Amino acid sequence: MERFVFSPPAAWRAGSPGQYVIGDAKLTVSELMAFPEDLAVFLSTELKRLPFELERAVFPSGWPVFAGTARQGDGQRLVLVLQIIDRCVIAWLDAPIVAFEAARVQVVEALGTGTLDWGEPGFLCLAELLEGVPR
Repeated sequence: MERFVFSPPAAWRAGSPGQYVIGDAKLTVSELMAFPEDLAVFLSTELKRLPFELERAVFPSGWPVFAGTARQGDGQRLVLVLQIIDRCVIAWLDAPIVAFEAARVQVVEALGTGTLDWGEPGFLCLAELLEGVPR
């Protein structure tokens, strides 16, 4: 089973699986999951229907990423949707306004170098499939 892996900086404190504390900011990273059917609606829901701009970029790893950021009271929320083929990894960053930008830079840098771990090979190569087939 494939999974998304990245190297969180040593300064991040790990919480529950997929959760990290970065100074005053909190980051949650999902497992690999289905890509949202309607990305704009998904981001709007995750950002509590507050106004946001959809940002698009490509991480150094080559994976496309979509982001929405919204101000919520005295804090900000960033939702990143990292597209991996037909699936995605979603990251939610919540931080006070004063800590948001520094945490955002660290999150983008760490997730931007993430890779897909395919796990143990669970497939056959073409030669193995054709073994025993008359030529």
